[in-house]
Amino acid sequence: FTYSVNSIDNVDFQPPDSLRTNTYLAVNLIWNPTERFFTGVEYLFGTRENKDGAEAEANRLQASFGFYLP
Repeated sequence: FTYSVNSIDNVDFQPPDSLRTNTYLAVNLIWNPTERFFTGVEYLFGTRENKDGAEAEANRLQASFGFYLP
């Protein structure tokens, strides 16, 4: 589990699309069904707000699998 928040004190001369705040959340689950094999899933979520007040969100889901060599 990971969570992060970033906040910036913008100054007047910065462009309107400069970053003001963002958040990041990630949850990662990994399972070893056998001694040499693993599989996992991860969900990520983020937000962004610019100096001019424009906002956006992003979501991502990814999966992985692998094996350990002897």
